[in-house]
Amino acid sequence: MKTIFITLLIVFSCFTVQAQVFPVENILVNGAVDNHINLVLIGDGYTAAEEGLFISDAQAFTTGIFNQTPFKEYKNFFNVYAIKVASNESGADHPGTATDVTEPYHPIQMVDTYFDSTFDSYNVHRLLTCNNLLVSQVVFANIPSYDQIVVLTNSPHYGGSGGAIAIGTTHSSGSEIALHEIGHSFSELKDEYWAGDYYAEEGINLTQNNDPTTVKWSNWMGVNGIGTYQHCCGETSGTWYKPHTTCKMEVLGNAFCSVCSDGIIEKIHDYVATIESFLPDNSITLEPDTYPIPFNLNVIYPMPNTLAISWHLNATTIAGNTDSLQLDENDFVMGSNTLTANVIDDSNLQAINDHTTIHVNTVTWTIDNNTLGIDLVAAFSATTTLKLYPNPASKAITISLETPQDESVALAIYALEGRLINKTNFTSNTAFVFPVNTLSSGTYVFTLTTENGTRIDKRVVID
Repeated sequence: MKTIFITLLIVFSCFTVQAQVFPVENILVNGAVDNHINLVLIGDGYTAAEEGLFISDAQAFTTGIFNQTPFKEYKNFFNVYAIKVASNESGADHPGTATDVTEPYHPIQMVDTYFDSTFDSYNVHRLLTCNNLLVSQVVFANIPSYDQIVVLTNSPHYGGSGGAIAIGTTHSSGSEIALHEIGHSFSELKDEYWAGDYYAEEGINLTQNNDPTTVKWSNWMGVNGIGTYQHCCGETSGTWYKPHTTCKMEVLGNAFCSVCSDGIIEKIHDYVATIESFLPDNSITLEPDTYPIPFNLNVIYPMPNTLAISWHLNATTIAGNTDSLQLDENDFVMGSNTLTANVIDDSNLQAINDHTTIHVNTVTWTIDNNTLGIDLVAAFSATTTLKLYPNPASKAITISLETPQDESVALAIYALEGRLINKTNFTSNTAFVFPVNTLSSGTYVFTLTTENGTRIDKRVVID
């Protein structure tokens, strides 16, 4: 989940001696760094006397981000930190060398800043860059568990850039530029204006497939203006398609389109497990003859809550939509019992298709009911990913349940009223193709139950 930390530990360990430690201010803290997305804001072109201005700009930037979908719905999944780095002079370089405008577009100046923020990069006036290596070194030395870096440059002029690090200015559109660039660096979204053949490749919101029934965002087709819109202009642009015409990945000041929002949420779930902790855990001994026994989940909730929580005792559903449960002695069978709690995000901002996975966070308790009482044998949590596509389906559906270890999975298909239609078995961590051409059109519930008791219910549309 925090693979970036491991990579950076290898890459930057030799630089930590050189990188300076700076004061860090908490802008937004929702929980532990190892299970939240850590957004780090770092200033350039702010002098020591402008430290307060930087913090004010960082707070305004944070407010701007979390006022917009889907970040506002998933604000609880983020931490935001601001690193106070003082520059010798205020502002950013503008050498006046751009060839895409008649310079000087704004006053030519060269200033002494810590990260050397510079307009006119690669002869493009609005392309603002900085010393990314130095930024990475400083951030790693101060907040090694970071996930996304944004450089806030103390300049009133329009500009920015993306890549591994997003950079923006204090211009009125600066936060919009940075948010667009976060779309690139955090969620791997593509530009929805034509950026050139160099940037053309298959992505969440870019494809060469314009068939509305098989395009990777087919589940969104016809919803919120989503379609297959041809790119222009020049090079191979006519062979590429995007899902919208006014998404933030094309036009600043607009919302992220539904396809891009879906991709951002998927990335959030890649980083953050919705279940932070649970009780009882393996450090707790159940007291004999003390009932009822409480079971609790510490869950990170979206706003508004879109999580679907289900509880299953010995593969039978016993409760839903609650993060706590109490069980009595007569709820257990004699011998070994398995209690599982599953958490799935059921947000209507997601229309899962074959380029994404469904993240299922699970806690499993094994409980021994014997003549001496009830013992907690083991408890563990895991994140399971379910790939189920296409949905809707007409001929066949591919199901892949990724679990920590291979295990048998029982698949049962029910009509909405609860009637069993079919059942079969397959092995986790393999792609299982199930034909659906014999099923009548309609909505069905696909129920998957693993050997360890994890149960997942997913609605599937057959057309």
